[in-house]
Amino acid sequence: MHMQTNRLFLALVPDDGVRQACNSAARNLVIRLAPPQKRVVQPENYHITLEFLGDTVTAEQEAEVRRAAGRVCGSPFSLKLDVASAFAAANVWWIGPRETPAELTTFRAELHKQVSGIGLHLERSRFTPHLTVLKTAAKLAPLSIAPIEWRVSGFALMRSTLSGEGSTYEILQRWPLQIHQRGAQQDDAQLVLL
Repeated sequence: MHMQTNRLFLALVPDDGVRQACNSAARNLVIRLAPPQKRVVQPENYHITLEFLGDTVTAEQEAEVRRAAGRVCGSPFSLKLDVASAFAAANVWWIGPRETPAELTTFRAELHKQVSGIGLHLERSRFTPHLTVLKTAAKLAPLSIAPIEWRVSGFALMRSTLSGEGSTYEILQRWPLQIHQRGAQQDDAQLVLL
């Protein structure tokens, strides 16, 4: 029996100002890396994955994730993106914080706790907050970038659809970060193309 693909994840999605600053940093990175060939990730696809939920999330599990995310409480916090780096095992360059703020660690732990009882196979790898900006084979030591201040005020449930042309990301629902959560702020059907 073939499982229906439903590739979902919870993520931080930057506002337009942060998105533009990240795009400028990516363009600067292209110049600094020189050859080999690079593919720049489109700014509308920028996000920081908080929790990957799986490739075959059922409709019931998705509904439970939405309820669980609505129970997450937390305050808005500042995230300073000030380093560009590459993962050794993947041909991607990303930008992120040199030091992960305690507020992000606490918020992600709360989010993980809320969704961990749903029966999904959540990844247990070390969390490195990162926003992918380039796909390239170039490998260098981490590079400093002009700091980008991001005031994180919410998070989103997103769907990734893979095709021959790359990934399409759809924001399914958003929640604000506030101490007394009252469920979903907005339901989106926002499609973004890579």
